[in-house]
Amino acid sequence: MDGAFRPKGDAADRASSLKTNPSLPSLGPNRRQGPYLEGTISALMHLLAAKHEEHNNLTLVAHRDQYAGVSVPQSRLRLVTLVGVGGLIVLNGADVVTTHLLLAHGAVEANPLSSVLLASASLLWVKLVILGALGVMVIRHIPRFGVMAVVFVTLGMYATAVLSNLLILNLVTK
Repeated sequence: MDGAFRPKGDAADRASSLKTNPSLPSLGPNRRQGPYLEGTISALMHLLAAKHEEHNNLTLVAHRDQYAGVSVPQSRLRLVTLVGVGGLIVLNGADVVTTHLLLAHGAVEANPLSSVLLASASLLWVKLVILGALGVMVIRHIPRFGVMAVVFVTLGMYATAVLSNLLILNLVTK
């Protein structure tokens, strides 16, 4: 095993007991149990060490998202996602305010869940708790590119809802 990862301490003892354990099933007549398992264990230990190093390395310059195929600096990804969450907080507040204005002019809330929460005067608080939790998650963990995209799609949907409320409010107050 020239140049292979060699575990130390207890990990080495466990690895050595696995490769020499006679109770392991035979791998077939054409494969020898010892070298095959030794190579497999070595490869697994190497992968685990690399994953551990990757997980503990907090100074990575860029985060490569496997789905989007782009490299984005982590600080920028977090900042842009936090800006999106901030926008969601503002637009959710605007949605609640414009909805209350429309209800004061005789409109009816079409969303049954929002209707129940509006009746109990807790809609704004529920929205703020959910968005606050999302903000904490973005601060504590590096968001993925897909999370950022979902935040901005949702931001667009709330902007449309607020604009719709404002247009209806404009028609009602004329």
